Amino acid sequence: MTRRAPGSWLRRLVALALGASLVGCLVGCGGSCGNGTDADAGRAAPPPALPAPPQRFWLQDVQLEPLTPGAAAPPEVHLPVHVEMQPDGVVRSLPGETPSFEGRLPAALLKEPADRRGLMLYAQRLVELHHGKPDGLVIGRLYPGAFASVAPAGDASWLVAVPRHGDGEALLTYAAKDALGDTKLPDPPETIPGDTHFDFGFGVPFGSLPPHDQPQGWIQLLCGGVHVDSRVRQYYRGVEIEVERDRMAGRSVVFGLAPERGPTPCLPRYVYRGPHGMFVHSGRDVLDRTDVDTIPPGYLAVVKPEKDPIRAAVDSRSAVYWLSGTSGKLECEEWRFLPRAQRDGSVVHGLVRRGARVDAWYRVDLPKLPKEAQFGSSLSLWGPISDDSTIVCTEPFAVLRVDADRMYMRYFPQAQSWPEREVVAFPPDEVEQWFLTRAACDAVRRVAPQTRDSLAPGLRRPCYRNVWRGNTGYW
Repeated sequence: MTRRAPGSWLRRLVALALGASLVGCLVGCGGSCGNGTDADAGRAAPPPALPAPPQRFWLQDVQLEPLTPGAAAPPEVHLPVHVEMQPDGVVRSLPGETPSFEGRLPAALLKEPADRRGLMLYAQRLVELHHGKPDGLVIGRLYPGAFASVAPAGDASWLVAVPRHGDGEALLTYAAKDALGDTKLPDPPETIPGDTHFDFGFGVPFGSLPPHDQPQGWIQLLCGGVHVDSRVRQYYRGVEIEVERDRMAGRSVVFGLAPERGPTPCLPRYVYRGPHGMFVHSGRDVLDRTDVDTIPPGYLAVVKPEKDPIRAAVDSRSAVYWLSGTSGKLECEEWRFLPRAQRDGSVVHGLVRRGARVDAWYRVDLPKLPKEAQFGSSLSLWGPISDDSTIVCTEPFAVLRVDADRMYMRYFPQAQSWPEREVVAFPPDEVEQWFLTRAACDAVRRVAPQTRDSLAPGLRRPCYRNVWRGNTGYW
């Protein structure tokens, strides 16, 4: 009789019990025992969840973050690059794209798009833009081929930053998700049907909120024309915005809309030298640009004068001649630099026109420019001023170039100064030309179109209240 090791009978008893339990589990659970309950009997285990597929976008004007803290930052993305993005915000350029990179999109751009920055998509069909929520008030449309920045906004919508129409910050709207994609389409139509009117660029309200019918928001109109019927519509590069024309205290109002006024001038198409090379300002605001390797044909280079021509004209009491349309027709006006006595007895520099319905004049300020300033001459005009007028606006200018018979002037408000961008060339017909002789002004006037809505080469564009007033004076 064989002797068993102490305790072996106990181990055999435990093994038999475990075996019986396993058989019962396999029979009762259909071969799938786990942590489930009786209610799960006979139900197959769900397959493991698959990761969401990456989405494809275009990426523009953004600095990606490194994937790991302390790692080198990816290259800054300037021009649009075709990319795919993982659900966690990791972005990779598609094979063949230049530059090639991988990085993480800043979290802020996943929550809210910035105008023409970050993730970009093309409109694949005509799609409405809704304010406030996916089924909110329609304030515009994207036409096929329009290019806009987006951020996720649920399963059925994108949050879209309407290009150009924000007033200091992006104008955010909602658009149907299936209407935008990464497929690049041909350029949208240049215009849409309808009569075009021109006026000074302004903001218009839309919608109304209780209890006092305050507007839901404001849309900044662009330079150029607007379509006016029962609505005010503006279209540019595949983006249309619209508001009802009459709405204030329950009705919307478009302030100052006057078809008899003349064109709202857009910024000239200057050539700049920026951090990424030269580019042409080619649209309606500072973000519209086209990169160039050389100065385009027909442009003039900026030339910094050795001596300040404005100060010389002030000292010699010289005259300049403006090609003006404020009286409803083109004419050459003589304005002379003369001292003007103020009511308090002080004397200031002035630019004076005599022979009009009233004597009109501007106060002239001559700022001191540092030696390293890009432009060698500048001035500010305050006015126009007359005894029966209280209109005063400030128009700062810089001299781009001086030729034998004219000065080319850059309207130079602070908002357009862009100190980090050097102006290297300009289209001469799109800037103001201050002629040094009447003959030079008359030569341009004789060949310029005489229609009210034309912008004659070198046209003087005074303070917006005085543009094409349809009367014989300035006020």
